[in-house]
Amino acid sequence: MGLFPLKGKGAFVTPVRRTLAAMQELGTRATRAGLGSLEKLTQSGVDIVAPGVHLVPRDRVEGLLAVHGSSKIGAWFRFRGGLTGTVGTFFDDRDALAMVDLLVGKSPGTTRKIGELEESALAEMTNIALNGALNDVAEAYGLRFLTEPPVVAYGPKIDLAGLVPEPGAGDHSVVVETRFRAAGGTEGTLLLLFAVSGESEA
Repeated sequence: MGLFPLKGKGAFVTPVRRTLAAMQELGTRATRAGLGSLEKLTQSGVDIVAPGVHLVPRDRVEGLLAVHGSSKIGAWFRFRGGLTGTVGTFFDDRDALAMVDLLVGKSPGTTRKIGELEESALAEMTNIALNGALNDVAEAYGLRFLTEPPVVAYGPKIDLAGLVPEPGAGDHSVVVETRFRAAGGTEGTLLLLFAVSGESEA
């Protein structure tokens, strides 16, 4: 069993449902590896609060991700190779400040605003944790990935369309969202998007 309960009412044909099951397993592995890397970076335990996985048509991915575009700070990067997609982390303003304190070893409440250095810390955290997740998947499944540099953006500046896998990568996306909690109650969301091909039932 993976970490993620399958959501929806079986609205996809059997090949896609098999794909979803396979991506659920892959997403479980990647998430565990990513959160394991985050534990090392913050030197604290990281607990899963709310896991979930969705299989949606490519043109509906942006709507599903809308929750991450309001008063949030996000860091993400695209990847391609054995699979194509996007991975990233998202935080509310307060949690982003608390996460920076954890990453740089400062007392809680020290960081008061997100500037260039704080952006760099969040980008580096995402880069290390999620590259670690992709490397774990690559070794387990015999894949190779090429990754782009991470991007950091705030609320209205978050280009949700930029998170959607590029046209031609697949007509559906598996979206794995995991709400996690680190030391001091600091919460965030680890997001993985994988492009897949399939057809919806009529």
